[in-house]
Amino acid sequence: MALIKKLVKEHRTKWLYDDCKSLDDMLKRLEGEIISIEEAQDLNVKVSESKDGWCHLYCDVNSSNTGKIEDLIELGFRDLEEDLEDQDE
Repeated sequence: MALIKKLVKEHRTKWLYDDCKSLDDMLKRLEGEIISIEEAQDLNVKVSESKDGWCHLYCDVNSSNTGKIEDLIELGFRDLEEDLEDQDE
């Protein structure tokens, strides 16, 4: 029986325009964010409601689906279960 892992990512876009000096700089940053969000969408990432200025993203993945887990980690997601284990230490 495979376990379901929850991978999470807190996403804040406040930094998005930091150090931009032109509209072209802003567009390049936005393009990168859009690509990242489209990749997350392709992986069936979900958004949980947030009122703290952060966008909380998560994806429940079968632990045997190592390819999808690797793709999510590459996008900056982390394994919630491992985070909980680290807090117990």
